[in-house]
Amino acid sequence: MSQTSQAATSKVNGEASSDLSASSTPLFATKIAAAATATATTTTTSKKHHYNNIFRNDQSLVKNGGKTSKRKTKTKSQMKATQNYMYRKSNTVPESLLEFVAEIHEQDRITPLEEVLLGEKTQAAIELQSIHTSLAEELGRPPSDGEWCARAGKLNVQALEDILSEGLEAKNKLVTSNLRLVQRVVNVYIRNGLSSQYNAGDLMQEGTIALIRAAEKFQPSKGFRFSTYAMFWIRASVKRSQLSQSREISVPQRVQEVYKKMQIVKKDIEDRGDKPVMQEIANIMGVKVEVLEKAERAMSQKTYR
Repeated sequence: MSQTSQAATSKVNGEASSDLSASSTPLFATKIAAAATATATTTTTSKKHHYNNIFRNDQSLVKNGGKTSKRKTKTKSQMKATQNYMYRKSNTVPESLLEFVAEIHEQDRITPLEEVLLGEKTQAAIELQSIHTSLAEELGRPPSDGEWCARAGKLNVQALEDILSEGLEAKNKLVTSNLRLVQRVVNVYIRNGLSSQYNAGDLMQEGTIALIRAAEKFQPSKGFRFSTYAMFWIRASVKRSQLSQSREISVPQRVQEVYKKMQIVKKDIEDRGDKPVMQEIANIMGVKVEVLEKAERAMSQKTYR
């Protein structure tokens, strides 16, 4: 080994020994403690940001009903173009429905406060009409204006007319601003492949009639939103219209529901490897055998042309 390499080796060993000896000094220990504190602070901060992100994600999941949502959403024009394409592609959508849908989206939405005020005005007008009807039944003749005012607790006929006109206007506003609810229900049937024997315009019409009925029955004092209440009426009416169009020979909806449940129970029994028997199906459904036989006869009717 040369003298140059020996000198370099001794220099390196000397530096290493000096570092090792320095580790025992208080200054070096202070540096190590400061570095550890900085590392702990960084770790705590990163954990804090991590948990904050988790909290934000949990909040977004709660707002979205437990479903993850993409930040990129469709614009109104894109949604309208997709909807028009779906309508044009379907054989069940008439031209009149396209015009009606365009008019629906020209109506402004209402706030929850406006919804309550419109519902209260509607109920006030309906209450006056019910008073007039009950008074006519008691008297056996149409009541006079004075008798109507006395029973309603109003000073004059003008007050009654104002309440009736405001109530009618409020009901119309409540209906026109929520026609999107009917369209949403009808769109589900169209999107799921409504066959050509159905008419989506008829479904829309029946849903609109149900919406009017819901506006007349809606009571804001119950504490729930109008959309929640109206959806029950709309879905039931649209479903009833769809069932009435499904057969040339009309079959009551309750009979069709019994037959549908019977087919489901039959399939479950067959999946177990057993042969379905009417008595067993009736016991599972909680109905009489006669009810099942009646439903089966009604749904097995044939038409001849």
